[in-house]
Amino acid sequence: MSCPNCFSGHVREGAAAGRKTTLYGLPTYVAEPRDGRAVTGVVVIVPDAYGWQFVNNRILADHYADCGEWRVLLPEFMMVRLCLRLLKVGIVVACGLKLSVLLSIESPQLTLPHPTSYHVFCALYGFVPHLISNRLGVTLPKVVTYMRALRTAEPRLPIGAAGFCWGGRHVFYLARPESLPPDTTTATTSPSGSARPLVDALFAGHPSAVEAPAKLQGIKVPLAVAVGTDDMVFTPPQQAIVQRELKDAEVECEMRFYEGAGHEFCVRADPADKEVEKHCAEGESQAVEWF
Repeated sequence: MSCPNCFSGHVREGAAAGRKTTLYGLPTYVAEPRDGRAVTGVVVIVPDAYGWQFVNNRILADHYADCGEWRVLLPEFMMVRLCLRLLKVGIVVACGLKLSVLLSIESPQLTLPHPTSYHVFCALYGFVPHLISNRLGVTLPKVVTYMRALRTAEPRLPIGAAGFCWGGRHVFYLARPESLPPDTTTATTSPSGSARPLVDALFAGHPSAVEAPAKLQGIKVPLAVAVGTDDMVFTPPQQAIVQRELKDAEVECEMRFYEGAGHEFCVRADPADKEVEKHCAEGESQAVEWF
């Protein structure tokens, strides 16, 4: 689930360079190397609570494509637009968050009055539908169906997936094939005839709603995790549990800690804060190196 921290952070400057299309049944932002280099793999981004239209997520996709020679796909896995329309007045004021971030998809900044019970009501009016519409039972099948279609369409290319905040939880499921919804655990056959998993490598940046140890066991896909030591959502006790399970995994995994970084540092870092911006760049480099 998402929480107020999932809606905090900063908007990055610049414009996205990719294109919008529909792939495997979902609206998708597509980024490819801008210098014309041949694509050597595909990376799917399972985004944070702001979804596929948020400029930060699209710029991140552009960076991955340029640095890694990949086609990067950013699909619309969650119903963001309606929920943000309902959230934008109430949750920002009630929780003291940055309005410019929440409105950055297409609306101008506004100056709001002091929080009132009306604003709190508006926050709940938007937040509850957000949780219901984007619960794991709805979104995980979308993610897995998309990955299966991609694997079928691109049997020769390696495929990675990167999830952030809300999307990070889905990455942990992709790392454990037996935990996926029915009829989605069958590996695709590669051109050589050998079985192949849905995804070859995974990255999770400041994941949220990471579950109990029993649901973290059995990781079978290489997984890297980036976490901030000051993360109020993915807390140190949760981090310790995940770190232990990654050490016990039967495949290569890693977990890097970014001192002083908060929950949103991989995607919504404050450009004015040089230390946080440094952590953002390092987290991006970690993902690129891992893939």
